Amino acid sequence: MSLLSFLILRRVPLVSRVTRLVSLFALSALAALLASCGGSSTTTTTTPPPPAVTSTCNFSLRGLSQECTFSYTDSKGQRTRTMMLHIPVNFVAAQGLVIYLHGAGGTDAEGEGTGWSQKSESIGFVAVYPQAEPVGPQGGNTWADYFSPGLNNPPDDVTFLSTLITYFEATPLSLNAQHIYVTGFSSGGYMAHRLAVELSPQIAAIASVSGALMEAAAQSTTQVGSAKGPVSVLLLNGDQDSSVLYCGQNDSAGLSSSVDATFAYWTSAKANSCATLTPTAGSNPNAFCDGNGVQTSITTRRGSSCLQTTEVVAYQLHQGTHQYYGLSTPTFGFPQGIPLGTPIPLNISPGTSFLPYNPNFTVGTGVNTVDICWTFFQGHAKHAN
Repeated sequence: MSLLSFLILRRVPLVSRVTRLVSLFALSALAALLASCGGSSTTTTTTPPPPAVTSTCNFSLRGLSQECTFSYTDSKGQRTRTMMLHIPVNFVAAQGLVIYLHGAGGTDAEGEGTGWSQKSESIGFVAVYPQAEPVGPQGGNTWADYFSPGLNNPPDDVTFLSTLITYFEATPLSLNAQHIYVTGFSSGGYMAHRLAVELSPQIAAIASVSGALMEAAAQSTTQVGSAKGPVSVLLLNGDQDSSVLYCGQNDSAGLSSSVDATFAYWTSAKANSCATLTPTAGSNPNAFCDGNGVQTSITTRRGSSCLQTTEVVAYQLHQGTHQYYGLSTPTFGFPQGIPLGTPIPLNISPGTSFLPYNPNFTVGTGVNTVDICWTFFQGHAKHAN
């Protein structure tokens, strides 16, 4: 092929290509001359470094929660987000990290009412409460979980939280990459599932409270794909939750999985490939809801013998509603006789909307939300490759 034919096929102006070729020959000659004179033909091209990831957090502050900002870059440019950070008094390097994701319309301060800061003090891990962007239908802070409808220019929350994890592993705190955990309530629970799918290489386990996996988009065949790796999953759902229906829902938002369907995803070959399911497949009943969407007598489901020692556990909160049963408040505590500011127990039969009940909560599992989640986290460090 002639040079002219090649240039025409490439759809590049001939004059431009000839000019480049002449320049190339001239540069080659100059390089040869420099080399013969002991010079160098190396040309350095300076590429501006990406904007640094920074925060206003005071990493020397111990025992008190602080609000600070986190600046980073994602697919939409440079961003600055807000978060609460709690570093315990007894913190030492190489501890773990717990990220709490608030519900729709909430703020980073919501985490303070859960009991995670108190747990941080007693155990030694770092707690972080990021704040979602105001992208909800009414401008409320909402996480960009799977297939969320009505969000106003959804942010890249996956990149945000992935960058946040990487940053905290590398800060002066030197957090342990094998002990990174995420928990969330409602919208935060949905987002925790998305992170478990897409950031499973970075996350050891999640705990979803009053959340589910939004498994398909509305009026679409688009579904959640396979997780990028195994990750342990804990589900806590109230059977009287009118916002995230226990037996699932299919509406304009999409197909929000039932607790059973969420459990099925995480125990399947798409995620953890659990070899053992309890109750067993042959027992009757063996699920939280039957084929007609009616609740059964099952209160706990477990997937074990999963990839890389992961585990999937789902607990029914009998009479539980759409609440994060954290620390007792004037609503959750009085007149039930629970001191204000203390964790709400979930093992008192028969269960009420203020004190939901599961018979399998014991000292071994923990009897309040934070203890149940932490006990699960503690038993599921990231598998070291």
